[in-house]
Amino acid sequence: MKNISLILLVIMAIISSCSQKQDNSFQITGTGWEKYNGKELRVLVRDTSDTGMAEVGTGIIENGQFVIIGSIEHPQSAFLGIYTTDGEFAGWKQNYIAEPGKISMELKEGDKKASILGGKYYDILFKDIAEIPEIKTAKQELDAYSKEFYALKKEEQDQAAQDQFLKLYRQHDDLLKNAYMDLLKNHEDPYVRLLSISQLRGVKNVKEELANLEKIIGAVPEIQMYRYSMKKAETMAKNRKIVDIGSVVKDFTAKNLEGESFNLADVLKENKYVLVEFWASWCAPCRAEIPHMKDAYANFKNKDFEIVSFTLDHLEKSWKKASDKEQIPWINVGDLKAYKSPVVQMYGVQGVPANYLVNNKGEIVALNLRGKKLDEKLEVLLN
Repeated sequence: MKNISLILLVIMAIISSCSQKQDNSFQITGTGWEKYNGKELRVLVRDTSDTGMAEVGTGIIENGQFVIIGSIEHPQSAFLGIYTTDGEFAGWKQNYIAEPGKISMELKEGDKKASILGGKYYDILFKDIAEIPEIKTAKQELDAYSKEFYALKKEEQDQAAQDQFLKLYRQHDDLLKNAYMDLLKNHEDPYVRLLSISQLRGVKNVKEELANLEKIIGAVPEIQMYRYSMKKAETMAKNRKIVDIGSVVKDFTAKNLEGESFNLADVLKENKYVLVEFWASWCAPCRAEIPHMKDAYANFKNKDFEIVSFTLDHLEKSWKKASDKEQIPWINVGDLKAYKSPVVQMYGVQGVPANYLVNNKGEIVALNLRGKKLDEKLEVLLN
């Protein structure tokens, strides 16, 4: 009898343990996504791979709807992104918190972001912050002025209009930073404190906060990613100090889409000036710069000027598709290692577009020449 009772107790303990086991699954359902029919919506978290991202869930959009089912052990900063089924970024993404539970997403006509219902940490980090009265008012003022500003003709967007836009943007941004800093310092939930760090752009040294949080919740993926990012940023910062105006550019060899190798030092010997451009197919500002670069290339390529583009793509098909669509006429190379590329790291590139104008001695004479600034600089140097 005692043995039977003991067995029953063991079984009950097992059942109780199973029932108390944390459910790490999540389900995301969506409506209103008709314009993205046939494409994939992916849930992506940051990691230490070449792409810097890991997919934790994906779903095909059909008849404007989708269902994504996955699991995640700890809440993580993430984003939702629309992609073609062969991996091409389709131009839509939204910040998000990947966490267990059920949420629904509705994309209303004309809205740039989806309305999200559900998600404990998403609500705290995004919804609740946005509803703080001062932040809500500042956002409304910024949005209203943005409509006015972008409705102006280019020649009407004078310095006063630009200054007002910047003032309202900074006012809203400062209020957001203060709110997230308050979460980091004072919220009772350690995961809220941890997740708030990703919203605090420009706050670089959080080593003490991470150490304190690790004592509470362990070395969870979010903490590991922050440490990895901080270490990478320190390396990039050191390299940026070396790669600056007046310094000698770092040499590299890379291949184009046809497999031909190009050495930067050789290109420099053959030209008076070379623009070293870092870009990627998924980077909209990079693509927007290409028409300006084409104009400069057409005007100065016969005056000993060359461009060497280095892609941060990790998929050759994405690089090729963008290159073909843009009809890039200059030297176009890469190594398909994205931000882990030794070339990208030794130049200290943290974001694209980024460029360096170099003379035939290898000296950097200008940085990040955008739009007409490239033509103006070359006009002075070559005419």
